[in-house]
Amino acid sequence: MKRLKSLTIVSIMFIMIGLISTTNAKVFSEKSFESGDKIESSVEDSFLKNIKFFDSLEYSQRSIFIDGNTEVLYKEFSNRSVALEELKKDNIDFISYLTQTFGVEELSNSNWKRYYEIIISEDIDEKYDMEILLFRKFFDIYENTDKNNEINKMVDELDSSELSSVDTKESIINELVVLFPNYTKFANKIKNVRGVELKEDFSNIFIKQDFKEIRSSDTNIVNLSDAVNYAQRFAYNPNEGPFYYFHNGDCANFVSQIMQSSGRPTTAGWWHRITKDWLGNYVHEHAPAWSMVNTFVHYFGVSNSTKSNREFSAILSAGSIIAFDSSDDGDWDHVAFVTESDNYIGTYSGYTYFDYKVAQHTRNYHAWTSSSENNWEKIGSNGGRYALVRR
Repeated sequence: MKRLKSLTIVSIMFIMIGLISTTNAKVFSEKSFESGDKIESSVEDSFLKNIKFFDSLEYSQRSIFIDGNTEVLYKEFSNRSVALEELKKDNIDFISYLTQTFGVEELSNSNWKRYYEIIISEDIDEKYDMEILLFRKFFDIYENTDKNNEINKMVDELDSSELSSVDTKESIINELVVLFPNYTKFANKIKNVRGVELKEDFSNIFIKQDFKEIRSSDTNIVNLSDAVNYAQRFAYNPNEGPFYYFHNGDCANFVSQIMQSSGRPTTAGWWHRITKDWLGNYVHEHAPAWSMVNTFVHYFGVSNSTKSNREFSAILSAGSIIAFDSSDDGDWDHVAFVTESDNYIGTYSGYTYFDYKVAQHTRNYHAWTSSSENNWEKIGSNGGRYALVRR
C-alpha cells in the first residue's frame, strides 16, 4: 500500500468535533491519519516549473462561423514542433525513465500518442507526479491542432452545396456539438456541458452541513449501495467478460458500468451490448456516450464546474460522477465515481479540501484523494478544471 499524504485538520474542527457524525468518525479512523503533521509552506511552489514552462510557449486560436455565431476554437501551440522540442529539452530525465521503463522510442510527433497513453494508464513512479501533470496538460493542448483541423473539415462539409441529405447534415451537426470546445455556444446548444461556475464563498465553510442546500439530491445512480459495491469490487480488477476493457482509456466505460449496476436502464444514446460476428465470436459494441469520456459528459451534461478543488470537493457526496479537463482547454479528459466523501475539511500535504474517495479506471484505483495513489487535488493547481456531471 502506498504511503498517505500528511493531514492537518483545521483547529476549528476540534471545537466542532461534536458535529461530526459517527459514520464520518469511522472514516477518519480508517484512513489512519495523524493530526498535526507539518503542512508544506507553499503548494504553489511545486507547480512553478510547470507554470513557467507553459508560459514560455507560444499559442494561437482559430475562430469559425457556425450556426449564426463566430466561435473560438481550441487553443493550440503556434508551432507544435518547437513546443515538442522544448518539452523534451526540459524533461530529459523523465523521458529517459519512460523510454527505459516502457520500451518506447524517443518522443516525436509520430509517437506522442503512445506517450500520452503511458502517462494516463501506466503505473509511474510517484516521484514524477509533477511531470505526469505537465505531460498530460501538454498533450491535451498538443492534440488540439488535429481537433481544430477536424472541426474545420466537418464545417466545410456542412456548408457544401453537394451535401443534400438532411440526415447527413444532422449527423455532422451532432458530431460537431461534441467536437466543439465546451465553452462555445454551439457545444451547449443541446445540453449545458460546461456547467454553472461555482461562485460561493467556501473560505469559511468547514463542515458540509453548513451549505447542504447547494447540493443536489437527485442522481444518475438508482441504487447507491449497488453502485458503490460495484465500484469497490472492480476498481482494481476490471469486470472483463461481461464488459470490454479498454486498456488505454477505460474511465467512461467503467463509470457507465457503475451506473448500470445501480439499476439505471440503458437508452438509445447510451448502451453496451454483446453480439456475434460472422465467425461466431462474441463482440462488444458500445454507444460513444458509453465509452468515450467527452461524449459521455456531453450526453449527461454538467451541473457545476470550477478550477478550485476546495470548491469542487464541497459539493461532492457518495454517488457523484466527476470529471476533469487537464488544461481547461474545452474538452473533458477523464471521468470517475465518488464512493465516499468527508463532511469535515482538512489540509493534506498543503491542500485544503473535503476529502473524497474516487473509484476509477485508467489508472485503476479506489483511493482517497488525500492518498498518494490519487492526484485529483492537483488538477486545479496545474491549470485544469473540475466538473460535477449532471445528477
